[in-house]
Amino acid sequence: MTQTHATMVAENTAAVRSAVLQGRARPEQQTQAETMAALSHADWLLTMLEAAHPGAGATAKASRAKGATVPARINQGRWIVDCPAGCNTALMVDPDDLRTLCPACDSGWFTVALPAARSGIELELSHRAEPNRNWEPGESVADLRADDATLPVMDAGAA
Repeated sequence: MTQTHATMVAENTAAVRSAVLQGRARPEQQTQAETMAALSHADWLLTMLEAAHPGAGATAKASRAKGATVPARINQGRWIVDCPAGCNTALMVDPDDLRTLCPACDSGWFTVALPAARSGIELELSHRAEPNRNWEPGESVADLRADDATLPVMDAGAA
């Protein structure tokens, strides 16, 4: 149901490789995509932060131990978390790597908290059309089931 960092990077790498083969991208772009694919989610974020704000990567590395714990939510089938510094940035979360930082405001590292009922929540949302795959902290699996009665039925072939 949710797309991990590894899946997103693999898809991007494949898309760049295809673009190179079709002459729509340069070979060095493929090398860059493959290099990025080898990075962990956290290291990928540092790389993106450094590209957007030169010198900020060192500050972010130093702040790893200072971060807050922020609850994740699901938006259209994606685990996301809001920046704890209040910059209004929502960040995609890799459920397999529960640490992240905000490249928009360089607020430092923070830990992502997933709910104890994660698998039940994901299972319940998997029956919904993607735009309706939403969950907020505090909602139970029973709440999601009750909401299902108010949502349009998903076409069986769309799952």
